[in-house]
Amino acid sequence: MRAAILSLALLGAVLVTIAAAPKDEKHTGIFTPLEKGQTVSVKDVAGRYQIGVVPGLELAQKVIEVGPDFVVLEDASGLVQTRIPVYSIRAVTVTKLPKK
Repeated sequence: MRAAILSLALLGAVLVTIAAAPKDEKHTGIFTPLEKGQTVSVKDVAGRYQIGVVPGLELAQKVIEVGPDFVVLEDASGLVQTRIPVYSIRAVTVTKLPKK
């Protein structure tokens, strides 16, 4: 009986550890175009943020982290990091430049 309880406790601990392990998830929803390390622009539009992505161009802010309901941006100097909650974001726009 005691061995069965210990086995169940060990199994529970293993399952909790596996469930808590960080996952490299692909983001969905408004943050789909954002990737860690990418540079973006940020504008204030009607009291909310508009984040702009232009593939191939270096912009003013760098994406440090993308969570399920927030994004962390760092300014060009690397001194200021800003955590922006999803409810403060108006849009994430992607501008595709014409191919040469």
